Amino acid sequence: VKPGSEKGSGDYELNDVIGEGSMGRVWSARQTSLDRNVAVKVPRPELANAGSVGESQFISEVVVTGKLEHPNIVPIYELGRDTNGVPFYSMKHVQGRPWDELIDEKSEPENIEILMKVCDAIAFAHDRDFLHRDIKPANVMVGEFGEVSVMDWGIAVSLSKDPQRAWASVASGPAGTPAYMAPEMAAYNPSELGVVSDVYLLGAVLYEIVTGTPPHPRIGDTNEALLAAAANEIIPTSKAGELVDIARRAMATDVNDRYSNVKEFQDALREYQSHRQSIALGESADQHLATAKKEGSSDEFARARFAYEEALKLWSENSHAAVRLREATIAHAQNALKQENFELGISILDPKNRAHRDLLRRLESKRAARRRLAWVSKIAAVIAVGAILGAAIIQYSWN
Repeated sequence: VKPGSEKGSGDYELNDVIGEGSMGRVWSARQTSLDRNVAVKVPRPELANAGSVGESQFISEVVVTGKLEHPNIVPIYELGRDTNGVPFYSMKHVQGRPWDELIDEKSEPENIEILMKVCDAIAFAHDRDFLHRDIKPANVMVGEFGEVSVMDWGIAVSLSKDPQRAWASVASGPAGTPAYMAPEMAAYNPSELGVVSDVYLLGAVLYEIVTGTPPHPRIGDTNEALLAAAANEIIPTSKAGELVDIARRAMATDVNDRYSNVKEFQDALREYQSHRQSIALGESADQHLATAKKEGSSDEFARARFAYEEALKLWSENSHAAVRLREATIAHAQNALKQENFELGISILDPKNRAHRDLLRRLESKRAARRRLAWVSKIAAVIAVGAILGAAIIQYSWN
């Protein structure tokens, strides 16, 4: 490969620049030996000197990424050097756009789904003893068909501190993006750096999904930005709710107050998703209840009550569904009373519930009156039949 030219001198023909960052430049390319489209990354000129720290960091990125074979981590094909001795590596060409360009276009549930896939990749990396340290939407590619790939592992570090992994064993000073950075990363407290540091970054991305902005102020001066991140200065928001609470816990200043690992963070998100489904069911039940009241439809009342019950099964603390279920139950029984369907009304109500007792007594009283009327009608019918028979017998005898 020969960076800067459209035709490489080796196995790769470089085409267009498709990405650029602090570490290097990414080209779309064609691998001639296999006749396939790939992406090729080459370091910036100032990082390309043989034996330099920049070159070591560049090589570290490809080695770490190459060790992480996961559906949400872009696969590495080859690490090599061009004719000038400049290192490069080839990888899968992910067709798509960086998440930071899409995040405002996507709905909250869609962004949560992407974040969950990012979590899968980071949890896998942690299992392999690596920290990413620069998780942010700009480092996530979203493919045309929903593929999610976590990119830019250039400042990843090994948790094992294995001397045999000199290329990724020690975190040398603050690294990452200040707008998302955990306090211990910005202040460079190596003793606190760990899995919870990446958990913080995931919480920071969640905060951006909910509020529309990263947690820390974007300041032009790097030192000021680092100081803001080190102090854990979080931009205030008027947004509230379960997702904000999850994000804030993940971004707690004290590492011991955060989720202890990515799985715990994901479990909190999954619980929120079940709550969101419960809320959606409650909203659907509201519509059925409104129709039932307007039309006096027993079927619509039944649908509303069923939806509220299902909402409470998903989330027992859904107070809205609980309140509206009580309302729908009373309204359904009142509608049954109005339609003189006393058996239905009685079956709906709970005799142990004080709020149901007055209406239940009315329904039972009406049912009893109907039964008495039915007995009276039966007796009258018997008397009438007897009278007719008696008259017939007398007439017969007379004749």
